[in-house]
Parts: sequence; structure tokens; C-alpha cells
Amino acid sequence: MYRVDLGTIAAIVLAGMLVAACGDDSAEGNDNTNTNSNTNLNSNTNANTNGNTNANVNTNVNSVHSGCDGRLEPVPLRGEQVVVGDGSPGSCTAQALQDAVAATNAATDGGSITFDCGGEHTITLDSELYVEAPLLVDGQGQVTLSGGGTTRIFELDHYTDFVVQRITLTRGSAPESGGAILHPWYGTLQAIDATFLDNHGESTDPEIGGGAIFAGGLEEAVISGCVFVGNSASNGGAILNRGSTLTVVDTVFQDNWTTSSGDSGQVGNGGGLYIDGMNYDVDGDFHLCGSVFEANHANQHGSALFGYFYEGSHAYIDQCLFEANEFDGSPSGGAGGLYHQGVGLTLTNSTLADNRSDKHAAGLFVGSGSSAEVVNCTFANNVVPEVGAAVFNGASPVNLTHCTFYGNDADYGPAIFKGEDATMTVTGCLFAYNTTPNQYSALACHATLGDGGGNLQWPETKPSGNPDNPCAAGVTFADPLLEPLNDNGGTTPTMALGSGSPAIDAASDCPDTDQRGEPRGSTCDAGAYEAP
Repeated sequence: MYRVDLGTIAAIVLAGMLVAACGDDSAEGNDNTNTNSNTNLNSNTNANTNGNTNANVNTNVNSVHSGCDGRLEPVPLRGEQVVVGDGSPGSCTAQALQDAVAATNAATDGGSITFDCGGEHTITLDSELYVEAPLLVDGQGQVTLSGGGTTRIFELDHYTDFVVQRITLTRGSAPESGGAILHPWYGTLQAIDATFLDNHGESTDPEIGGGAIFAGGLEEAVISGCVFVGNSASNGGAILNRGSTLTVVDTVFQDNWTTSSGDSGQVGNGGGLYIDGMNYDVDGDFHLCGSVFEANHANQHGSALFGYFYEGSHAYIDQCLFEANEFDGSPSGGAGGLYHQGVGLTLTNSTLADNRSDKHAAGLFVGSGSSAEVVNCTFANNVVPEVGAAVFNGASPVNLTHCTFYGNDADYGPAIFKGEDATMTVTGCLFAYNTTPNQYSALACHATLGDGGGNLQWPETKPSGNPDNPCAAGVTFADPLLEPLNDNGGTTPTMALGSGSPAIDAASDCPDTDQRGEPRGSTCDAGAYEAP
């Protein structure tokens, strides 16, 4: 069980007071689902987050191929091998699948289930499949299993190893958690090249969730090359991970949402993915790479991803896109498209763009008790009505290195909000055309941060005509001539530098590569993009 710490709450309260003070100058589903298509981290789809249980799910989505380490290939069959079907669609029935699971449950070492249904086929269940022994289920890209909107699809016994691959799981429904897969304690889970559409946990109680997957206390949970679209639950619209050491690679989370809200902080968190720690018995780290979070919705924290971690772990996020996630209609207003708290975070080569909150922190929220190294990241066009549109840091040490901040909009601290107890350093960062409706507020950073050198900022005056607050003491005020956010190579969208940009060769002590993986020299460009 996580608790939002008092330092974070104090920073949010302070932020509200600062906004009220008028800125720094004044204060000084269908079962026949087709999943054949393609998307990538530079895509921009128009998903729907209206919260309908049988949503008009966008099936025109497939996983991405980023080149990240940890992507899994389909696992070879093992143990007792059972085939469902004899080559005809009529032979692939729910009862035949139940019988196959019973056979592998009875086998000494479990087994594998494949299908021979004569081509693409959907099996609609009238009761869940209960797995008691190690099991691999391989749909070979041909099979969809549906809960019909009335039943969960898979429930796992404790201490069970489970692999599901090359299959679609849709319209699973659970009273509380895990509409498609409930893996409650111990064992392992691997989901490989699988698609999860329109699965739901029905209860809005606190501390439960995972519309598609609930992974609890597992030694390992790996989500590789998967797609999650249109799933919902109280917390973790697509996945709730509680005490499982989690790796997510090349996976798309789109149009998932949370269904609950309230004052406890234990509801409405993690529109796409909810994390409450890694394995509680053995230290482990969270790895997220090459994944897309797009158009997800939450009511409390983490419209895309909510992560609360415990001592002994670290969070690594690389080459990810967080785009158009939101808290629309949230009673609390919401905070953090990417919400992180409790341990160290390393966020690299990623883009947070077009996210919005009804209160604070549409982009990255760093809770107190944490630390963060943010390198080669782009924060663009994130919008909040109050504080910290791109980065909100309540009370933690955070270093930002070669990041680009463009077009973010807030009443106070459009690019970066820093709480009184937070420490922040910017090195080689670029701040351009961030905006505020408050003529007295700073356009980028409400406070001057630690200066690692090589920073560039524009414009140099506030809407009031007064000089803008420098994000770092030695910052250079100049227009960087940024190009629009676009696919410029690499895994995530970036903003190229126009010809003659003063950001070119403005920095030293550079990372080895830019956000796209292109090499940098000993002298390099400010921001996340290195000009050729």
C-alpha cells in the first residue's frame, strides 16, 4: 500500500498558494476483433476515453519495435502439449479449451496449449479458465479468447508460471481485478506479442484494479511486444502491478482509463499502468523501454503511469512516448502524466507531449523521497491550469541534462515547478516559447535552478514586459529556431534545430548520444537533439 508523502502534499499546497498570489512578479467491444495493423512511437492516433465499458475500441494498433534490450521472442512449447480443435472452426469451442486446461493442470509439469481452428477464430467463454500448473498458451496469431463481457478469461493459482503469446484477449470482465488475467501471488508471468482489448474490472473500490492484468507478488512479470487498448479498472486501467518485479518492452497503452475517484489517494491512479512496488521479498528494478502511452485517462495520479516504489529498487524508463494522456473531468484535477515516487528514477531518450491535467503536472511528477536523472528528453505542449505543466518536483533532487522544453503552458512554472525543499540542476537544456496566461508569471521556470552550463532560453520577457526569470544563472537568452515536433529518426519524436540556431555547439560535457541515439562530440548542441 502506498502513501502520498507529506512533502509532496506540502509542495502542492504551496503551489496553490503561489498561483493564488498571481505569479512571481506580484509576489515576487466486438468479439470478432481485427488486430492486424501497425503503429510506432511517432504515431498520433485519435483514441476515445469516454469510459464506456463496451467502448468503440481502436483496433488499428500494433506493438512497436524499438531495438530495446529485453524484447522476448515467442517461447517454445513445453510439457504436455494439447491442441484445441481439429482444423475446423466448430471444433474450437469453449468446452474444448476448458478440457485442454484441465489436461495441462493434471500433467506433472504442466504443459502448452495451441489451436487448430482452420484460420482466425474467436472462442467466447462462459466461465473463466482456472490454471493450476505451469502453462503456455500460444494463439499463433490466429486466435482470440473472449470473456463475452461476463467472465474473466484466466485466473492463476499461486506459484504458477504462465506464458500467453501471439493471442488476443478481449472483453474479459472481473468483479474487482484482472479482467483478462488474474495472477494473484508468486510464480511468473510472460505476455509476449499479445493484444488486450476491452477488458474491465467492475468495482470502484480502493487498492484493486488492472482492467486487463493483475500481477501480484510475482518473481517476474514481463510484458513484451503487447498492445493494451480500451481497458479499465479502479486503478491501473490496463495493468495493476503489486509487488512484482516488472519489465515492459515495446508495448502500447492506448485509451485505457481508471473508473474510481475519491480523497483517499488509493483510487483512480494509473490510467495505463499502476505500480505498487517491485517484488517485496527480493530487490528488483522496474524497466520500461520502447513503449507508448497515448490517450489514457486517470482521476487521481498518473494519467499514463503511476509508480510508487520501495527501498531497494530503481525505475529505468528509456525511449518511451507519453502523449495526449489526460485527467479530463477529474474531481481532484489530477497530477502527473508520468507519476513517480519513492526511489530513484532514470528517464532517458523519451518524449512527453500534449498531455494535460485539470490542476498540476501534466508531464512528469516527481514525489518527495525520490530522485531523478532526466537525460535527452523532450517536453512539448503539455498544459495545466495551475502549476508545473512539464515537470513538477515537490521536494526531491532532480538533474535535467540536455532536455528540450517547448510550448508548455501553466499559470505558474510552465516548464518546471520546483518546491521549496527540492534541488534541481539544468545542464545543456533548451527552453523555448513556453507560455502562461498570467502576465506576471515566469514563462519557463518560476525559480532559478542550479546551473550546469550550456542552457538556452527564449523569449527573454514576460507578457507583462518585465524580464523573464532565468532558468539558470548563466543561461543564454536566444531563439533556438526549433522545428516542430516530428519523426527525425530514432524511437521517439524530437524537435530539430533550424539552420543557424544559437543552440548549436552551445554546450560541453555532453552525453555520448542525443535522444535519437545520434553521436555527440565534446562540444554539442543544447537540448535533446543534435544537429547533423
